[in-house]
Amino acid sequence: SSSHRNRRRVTRISALSALAAFATLAMTTSALAQTTPKQCEQSYDLAQRDHAAHKHLAARDEARACTAFECNAAISAECMKLYELIQSELPSLVFSAHDPDGKELFDVQVTLDGKPALANLDGSAFELDPGIHTVRFEAKNQPPVETTLAARIGDHNRLVDVTIGQPKPKPAAPPPVAPAPISPPSVEKHSGPPAVAYVLAGGGVVALGIFGYLQLRAHGDYNDLVDTCKPTRTCDPASVDAVRSKVQLSYIPLGIGIAAIGTAVTLFALPHHEGSTSGGADVALTTTSSGAGARLRMRF
Repeated sequence: SSSHRNRRRVTRISALSALAAFATLAMTTSALAQTTPKQCEQSYDLAQRDHAAHKHLAARDEARACTAFECNAAISAECMKLYELIQSELPSLVFSAHDPDGKELFDVQVTLDGKPALANLDGSAFELDPGIHTVRFEAKNQPPVETTLAARIGDHNRLVDVTIGQPKPKPAAPPPVAPAPISPPSVEKHSGPPAVAYVLAGGGVVALGIFGYLQLRAHGDYNDLVDTCKPTRTCDPASVDAVRSKVQLSYIPLGIGIAAIGTAVTLFALPHHEGSTSGGADVALTTTSSGAGARLRMRF
């Protein structure tokens, strides 16, 4: 019947499908068995060449590939040694950024040699090949920051920290205050003694001269009177009074001379400032019943 024929057809198709799957699996297994040793050798060779060329990332991947259990035990052992050497030499960097105030930034993208490296700064280490590299940091609404560095063999977890953002402008400093002008110390100009000092000095000398003259005259009259009175031993009272008056009058110019010269000496000794009008001296002569006197008034 038709149902019986359909069952036989399905059974035949299933058998053919199973046979085809078995054949495919057998061919794949046979191919793997032929290519795996060669791939291991190729990976080992590439790992050595990349390591010598300082392509440590690629060399590490190749060295890991030839450590598979399908590889020859000798090659696998050499690949393991090479892998450990590469891992110890592979440099790594830890990127960090902060703003001008020292606040740490996290939402920063890092580009290494023009290729994306990190989407944000999370403190993890980033492995890279040894050599010169350009690192670019980009934060939102801030100008990017680039730095060039040398990744050294065996330099693990090296910190690369940058400042992102412009510092806040400092408040303008107040204008400098000009120092107050320093006036030079006043120098008093000294002038010579006033003219009255010279007048007094001259007058004093004249007065002393008059005193000397009067004294000489009085002594001369006295000597004449003594000679006249010797024979009689009596002198005319009028003549004696005249001689006595001359002696007394001679003391008037003496007092005036002493006062004038003393005042002049004082004026010469005192400091005199140019333009000063406060100083001065007045001399007044007075007569008394017993002679004469002098009055001196000085202003400073």
